[in-house]
Amino acid sequence: MAWHGAVYGTANGPVVLDAATGQDLATPDIAPALVSANIGIAEDTSGNVRAHRTTG
Repeated sequence: MAWHGAVYGTANGPVVLDAATGQDLATPDIAPALVSANIGIAEDTSGNVRAHRTTG
């Protein structure tokens, strides 16, 4: 999933990449399945669906 120049996904765990360079931007605890201008929706390791405010 991509949003505003960041690509969110999983590769041996959650990762956020710069869409232009492919470089790691962050190693979050979870990877969102859906992202908007205000929130990211993700499933945590317990299987609970969580909403997180976006930053930046």
